[in-house]
Amino acid sequence: MHIFELKLTLIAADAPQIDKAYRLFVNLADSLYRQGHTLSRHVPIPERAGSIRMFLNAVTADALDPKHYKSSLSKTWQELLVIDKQEPVLKSLGQERVNMDTACGCEAPSYVLDGEYDVYSPVRCLDCGKFVPLYTLPETYNPQNETSFSGDGYDDVFLWRQAYESVMGLWFQGLCEDQMCEELSEVDSELTEQGMDLTRRLEFLTGSPIYYFLADLTEVEFSLTQARSRSCPECGSRWWLEVPLLERYDFCCEPCRLVSQLPAGLRH
Repeated sequence: MHIFELKLTLIAADAPQIDKAYRLFVNLADSLYRQGHTLSRHVPIPERAGSIRMFLNAVTADALDPKHYKSSLSKTWQELLVIDKQEPVLKSLGQERVNMDTACGCEAPSYVLDGEYDVYSPVRCLDCGKFVPLYTLPETYNPQNETSFSGDGYDDVFLWRQAYESVMGLWFQGLCEDQMCEELSEVDSELTEQGMDLTRRLEFLTGSPIYYFLADLTEVEFSLTQARSRSCPECGSRWWLEVPLLERYDFCCEPCRLVSQLPAGLRH
């Protein structure tokens, strides 16, 4: 985890301009989080003499470089630049030594959209197993025309992940357990269909295969041999893998772009 300080010092700005700069900082912090540049939301700190700063925890050393900014995030940054002709100063404070995955650096990987990876990014590389920051992918969200494959940010991925976490949380608590289990593990559930819409859009935009992780929350009532003989829930073909992908995915259907795993009771 890389720690940064972002500071803007306004020299000739009046009170309304300082207020506008603060609101833009708030928008910037929110966009940085929603687009995968930072690991959490951050609150700007107003200081005396018109200075505003905030501390950011970034996923990679160059995650906050404006060259990675897209659409609304880039627009917010440009608006900050014209308030007082002053550019925000980004200062690296070092790297926090925590047990954290590093980002994928593969050139032409295949991906998986896996809602159980909820810390850094729901997109993982199927080649190296590392997480893929959203800002490194083409933008997927298009509020003006949802049928278009051009995007503006990643709000669709961000909101899908929030929905997945909420459903998983309810299932863990035993609330509406059957309904939540269906949402997570049925191929025709609303949550799954939304996720697979995202994988299709990402595959179109990246040109790389993108799979959807379908959870298996089955309470074990059958043998390992019976579990292995199960077929893909979408097309009915055999999808058991003799060697699991990333030591996690025991099933894979390439035509349907689905991966899954054995029920928890059969994994060891």
